[in-house]
Amino acid sequence: MAVFSTWTYARNSVWQDEIALLQDCVQKSPQKARPRNALGSALLKRGRKNEAVYQFNEALRIQPDYAQAHNNLGVALAEDGQLAEAIFHFREALSEVPGYVDARNNLKKATGDLGLDRKIAATLEALVRNPEALELYYELGDLYKRRGRSTDAIRCYEIILARDPQNCRTLNELAMMHTAKGNYDAAISLYQKVIAIQPHKPDTYLNIARIYAKQNKREGSIEWLKLAATKSDTKESHARIDKIIKKMESFPKQAR
Repeated sequence: MAVFSTWTYARNSVWQDEIALLQDCVQKSPQKARPRNALGSALLKRGRKNEAVYQFNEALRIQPDYAQAHNNLGVALAEDGQLAEAIFHFREALSEVPGYVDARNNLKKATGDLGLDRKIAATLEALVRNPEALELYYELGDLYKRRGRSTDAIRCYEIILARDPQNCRTLNELAMMHTAKGNYDAAISLYQKVIAIQPHKPDTYLNIARIYAKQNKREGSIEWLKLAATKSDTKESHARIDKIIKKMESFPKQAR
């Protein structure tokens, strides 16, 4: 199972009152690792991380080579920001079961996140030394975005634009982030600022057309596609846009 923005852990059967039943199993068999791992998984799914960590640690005290418990403990630690400790347990899981896909994917994600966190820390330190360096804010915004911290990334881009309102690279980046979050009006407003500065760039018009298309606003999307076509600098690009327009015009009319 691939890992993207969430961790993967060994899931257990869902009962009507899963935690209560598993607690009963642990109480009846306190020296068995499996019930404790299962209880830890159930607690983790409910967001009760500290209790989950305790159960995973107990499972590993009883059975130190329990790969599933190592992986699950790694997930709980990673979610708590303890990436170095999480990496240790993912590696332990893989040392016990080399083909453990979840553990391998989680190790890759945790290693990547730890590297990003270190780069974020280094960039923040550089900004303390040189707070006027807008390029550092851009780098920091990109790191935050890759780390999944979109609010922090947006704040970095807003700082840049407060000092350099005509920074088209940042306007575009911020517009894309607002588009991804579904803030379509904000994104269009930003793209229109780019157009005011760089009216010859067809990609900006295409981006606005895509936003209208996401909202099923066919007529609005076609209008912006036609504008993009007028800015196209190659026959191939113009033909491709025309093909999209004709395809969209064949669809039933939608809200503007």
